[in-house]
Amino acid sequence: MSSPLPLINQICIVTGATRGIGKGIAIGLGEAGATVYITGRTAVSPPSSTPGSATAFDAGCSLAATKAAVEAAGGKCIAVQLDHADDDAVEKFFERVDSETGGRIDLLVNNVYAGVSAIFDSVKTPFWEKPVGHWDTIANVGLRSHYVATVHAARIMAKRADSTGSPPIVANISSWGGFLSIFDVAYGAGKAAVDRLAADAAAPLRKIGVASVSMYPGLVKTEFMDANVMDSFGTSARYTAESPVYTGRVLAAMLADRERVLKRDSGKVVVVAEAAKRYGVVDVDGVYKSGAEGRFGEGGGGGGGGEAIGIVDVDGLYKVSFRSLRGVAVQALAGKGKKWTAWAQRLVPDVCVPWIIMVWAALVSPRM
Repeated sequence: MSSPLPLINQICIVTGATRGIGKGIAIGLGEAGATVYITGRTAVSPPSSTPGSATAFDAGCSLAATKAAVEAAGGKCIAVQLDHADDDAVEKFFERVDSETGGRIDLLVNNVYAGVSAIFDSVKTPFWEKPVGHWDTIANVGLRSHYVATVHAARIMAKRADSTGSPPIVANISSWGGFLSIFDVAYGAGKAAVDRLAADAAAPLRKIGVASVSMYPGLVKTEFMDANVMDSFGTSARYTAESPVYTGRVLAAMLADRERVLKRDSGKVVVVAEAAKRYGVVDVDGVYKSGAEGRFGEGGGGGGGGEAIGIVDVDGLYKVSFRSLRGVAVQALAGKGKKWTAWAQRLVPDVCVPWIIMVWAALVSPRM
């Protein structure tokens, strides 16, 4: 059985952690005992908005709220107010981390993203009717910020390359939008570029013993999604939706298994639901199929070599990858009612479609 706090004294950075996946990742790492530096622009939560309003999700979203949640979960948290559009401020932040930690970074999570509202405000508008500046809104505090943070973190990680046998990890939070057409052109191009950033950085980073991965969460129940979008997804959302903490717990398991990540995952896309199955990680509302409680199962967690443990939610439904045959079947039958989705989740195997088939199906080759 894994240690209940396998990441004590591990130094992690999560950018853009005032809300959403970033906040959940910080909490998930805190559960494992990590020391987490978090960044964001909002120091203290704004006043609560009227329920159902466009800004209702802002309530409780701040560095102070995330810091309190991480520490309540069992970790240590250093909150730093930071605008990732300010390169000088970002450089000073990493200099501070370098000084305070003695040059140690075990995990950098590139999550910061300023484009959520812009995407949903114009999701039905053709890309040519959007302002050209829409691209900058999507890509600057996002893709570009990930590159800038990776540069500064790598400089620190390189100094420890010969002094530690524990490979650091750079994890870029991407999306299935990097693989499939979702939302709009700027979003898809930006997420595909995040995947390429992780892949191209992997080779030079491997030389200094650092892993680089791109993470694909599924449909995530963030504050924004809960306030504005989730109801439109219906039954399939109940089946597949993940909490923001789920990605954090998976990253905690990966950090505890960092040698394997460097050897087998670096330069690749890691699907959160598939890694969760590999490590036996449960979401905040789930239990193991065997009924055992906890974040890491026997043979999972930090070991990396154990057999995958089935993961079910409290309603008995597996949380599966978007490329799982079971997940595809449930989403396809969601409109037919609970009996059909229940049939699918019992009888359709949880087998993932090979990537090569998905690539063939997703990409449209130019006609010559």
